[in-house]
Amino acid sequence: MKIKTWVMMAMVGVATHVQLYAEETPTLTLENTKSSKIEAVILASDNTTVTFKRVGKEKIYTLRLDQLTEATQDSLLAYDLPVKVEEPEKGDVISVPKESFLPIKFSSGKTSKRTNRGTYDDERTDTLKPVVTIENRDSKTPLSCGMTVVVFGRGVVEKRTIKVLAKKSFTLNQAGGAKSTYSLEEFSFKYDARDYYNYGFKYQGYAVVLHDKDGEPLRVIASPSGYKSIPRRALKVVKGKVYDSELIKEIKPPQR
Repeated sequence: MKIKTWVMMAMVGVATHVQLYAEETPTLTLENTKSSKIEAVILASDNTTVTFKRVGKEKIYTLRLDQLTEATQDSLLAYDLPVKVEEPEKGDVISVPKESFLPIKFSSGKTSKRTNRGTYDDERTDTLKPVVTIENRDSKTPLSCGMTVVVFGRGVVEKRTIKVLAKKSFTLNQAGGAKSTYSLEEFSFKYDARDYYNYGFKYQGYAVVLHDKDGEPLRVIASPSGYKSIPRRALKVVKGKVYDSELIKEIKPPQR
């Protein structure tokens, strides 16, 4: 299991928003029931949960013991960890309801019009007004994390080139049971997809990434769905730049 999956599991296991610290912080390999492992600094453990942070990281998570192997549970129960409660720093608490209680919808708000048509031209101008709508159906769990929205265009000539048409980050603090919308600025772009005189980029899709303050992805929705598998790359791209289809390499845009 990848690190991001461990993070999502930890979010599900959070019972309160207090951070727990131990007088001693032993390091232990946590192994889940699917045989995936992670090195963790153990901060607190009792009969039902373990509170830890990944080695080399400062973010704190709480996980249910029944998500771990019996051997790992036995190792945790061997520790007698004194615990104290401290107020978390503002902005450090990450809270994300379960996926089934948190529908996220993206609307491009796209309109299109022909701006130049001739024997060899068929230029069009598209205008986008992107909006993300998040409905938190969990009345007891607030949504508190970062969100970055990226809008992509695909090359008309080189179809495996991707341009970042828009990108914006938000800080989410949405109460349980609330529904909110998050808007990007309206923008327009031109292209010509006719056989004779092709240029520009057409709207392709989007990625909406919920993440912690360190940029660790927590939840992703995307279209095309391939962007769901590369959220870290989506977070690193720069508005206005052109990349290959995997968002790995920045490339020179084709000349008009």
